[in-house]
Amino acid sequence: MKRLAVLFLTTCVVLAGGCGRRADLPPDLRPIVVTGIYGLGFEVRGHEFWMVEPYSGLWLVDPYSGRLSRLVETPGVLDIWGPRWSPKGERISFLKDQKLCVLDMATKETKIIGDRASHNAWYDNDHILWVQTSEERDPDGYFSSRYRLMLTDMAGNSKVLLTSNDRISHFASDAESGTIVYGTTHTTYETPSGDPEHRSSIFIFSIEDGAEPEPSELKLASPPVYASSWDFLLGKGAKYLLYSVIAREGEPPWRYEARRARLAGTRVLSSSEIKIPSDSRPAWQTPDAKEMLFVTEDSDDYTVDEHRLFLMTSGKRVYLTQPLPYGMNGWGTDWSRDGSLFAYFGVRGNVDCPIPSTTIHIVDKSGKRTKELTLRQLAVYGIAW
Repeated sequence: MKRLAVLFLTTCVVLAGGCGRRADLPPDLRPIVVTGIYGLGFEVRGHEFWMVEPYSGLWLVDPYSGRLSRLVETPGVLDIWGPRWSPKGERISFLKDQKLCVLDMATKETKIIGDRASHNAWYDNDHILWVQTSEERDPDGYFSSRYRLMLTDMAGNSKVLLTSNDRISHFASDAESGTIVYGTTHTTYETPSGDPEHRSSIFIFSIEDGAEPEPSELKLASPPVYASSWDFLLGKGAKYLLYSVIAREGEPPWRYEARRARLAGTRVLSSSEIKIPSDSRPAWQTPDAKEMLFVTEDSDDYTVDEHRLFLMTSGKRVYLTQPLPYGMNGWGTDWSRDGSLFAYFGVRGNVDCPIPSTTIHIVDKSGKRTKELTLRQLAVYGIAW
């Protein structure tokens, strides 16, 4: 689809069409922020999904009524994703066409504070961590990618924390201790078979009291052998790290491992594996970094894969959902601020023609479905709560 000019709205416009079911949620929940595409309807053309007269944007969703409030709009299908609430709920960061943007909830004004951005997360209420990617020419004239982990304040002042030739795939931080953990993926073609080989590493450093970053590699009991496609999370005070790896290379099926490491500064005191079924892959963690959420395949049908989410807590598996349509990904889910509720969306259809979801589901940790929010013409692509 053709990309059109960008248009920002400085006021919040309320859209009709949201509706909710079973209003049994606790009081004072923060709105859910979503990125997506709003259109007059859906069309399926061959193996492609189209929306009629679409525009992209950023919306707030009332978790009780499903009512939509539009914050940012741009005509056509433009890349808007990665929404994140600031810790105090005063701002929302998001990525728009590889630019790092921050929306002030008091003024409804949007400011661009970074360019060539690929990931973002709040370090504290006034600073954002993000990854900047660039193509640079080496002394031999070849172009290669460079990755910079940046720390930027609300005035747009940036500090380059580190630069890497390897892709920075994920990062997590704990402002209380000044600790930052990040993962890199290195690809080499110097293998006996000539096929590319991937190796992942996790590094840790501190910027407490203005210290200059001195990253050191975490010596983990089961080092990653392949790039992890999933996130990792630091516990409060940087005392624990939850992470996941793909433990086998080659052809699928791969074996996924999930681990919990106990930290002391930049040292690993111990590391233990979280036992999961062989067909499950780690996905997301609870805010307190004590529990992990997993996706497991629930169908043998190769044209319509179905998944279920389950929570590992105290060594027990608690299923949170019935089988879900194909297409659960990390950007399709988030926890409420207190960690008691979980919001997610999937993708309808099949692997040949997936149709984005127009429904947000909210469940609690017991696996009881507590609410469904139907957004009608809004196809959701990103979520933050």
